[in-house]
Amino acid sequence: MLPAYNSAVSGMQTAQQTLDIVANNVANSTTPGFDATQADVTDLVYQSVDPRAMLGPGATTPLGVGSQLAGTSRSLVPGAPISTNNPLDVSIQGNGYLQIQLDTGQTGYTRAGMIRTDAQGRLSIENHLLVPPVIMPAGSSDPEILNDGTVMATTPTGRQVVGQIQLARFANEQGLQAIDGTVYLPTATSGAPLTANPGQNGMGTLQNGTLEGARVDFSREMSTLIIAERAYGLNSRALQTLDRMVGDVTKH
Repeated sequence: MLPAYNSAVSGMQTAQQTLDIVANNVANSTTPGFDATQADVTDLVYQSVDPRAMLGPGATTPLGVGSQLAGTSRSLVPGAPISTNNPLDVSIQGNGYLQIQLDTGQTGYTRAGMIRTDAQGRLSIENHLLVPPVIMPAGSSDPEILNDGTVMATTPTGRQVVGQIQLARFANEQGLQAIDGTVYLPTATSGAPLTANPGQNGMGTLQNGTLEGARVDFSREMSTLIIAERAYGLNSRALQTLDRMVGDVTKH
């Protein structure tokens, strides 16, 4: 009965991990630029068994031994823009990621467009400078980001262009490595980033005064929650049944 124990325990572990993923998705349902993940569940390697030699010499039958969480995948469904009326907030309408310089020196990629200016007038997202850098000239004011990524500001000599925001896209977005819910790093699977101005070479455009809402589908999360909860309960019941069966056998 050991394979049955393994199957039931692995089923409970997989269901618990799925519930953890759902809980994280729901907890971040109001986080701008957050991309929900879903559990990718697979079965474990089958065992070939013939415990009572009933199938003849060399003959076996495959026996499943449970399930496992093979990984997670992202929804990649664009979130709805949320109006903020902040001229430095941007949502990406279409493909692309904003580029930021991480503390490690690496370039991170995000769709959370909460752009702000630091004490030196540099545009940043959550204290990470934009890549390529955009710096407000001394004495400038009223910055604005246009659909094509052009950064405008009022300077002592009038309204003028002070910088350009670029986007990056990848051949395989699912291959990006998440370092938190909104920032990603490229991998060999995602491919190298391709950069261009918004609206060019397959890039989306920027919509200022808005942020991209979290990519969380509540109906999908609810259905996943129900299925995982039922799976956990049934596997737990199977484990209890096996325990009673073993107990009955050892009594005789």
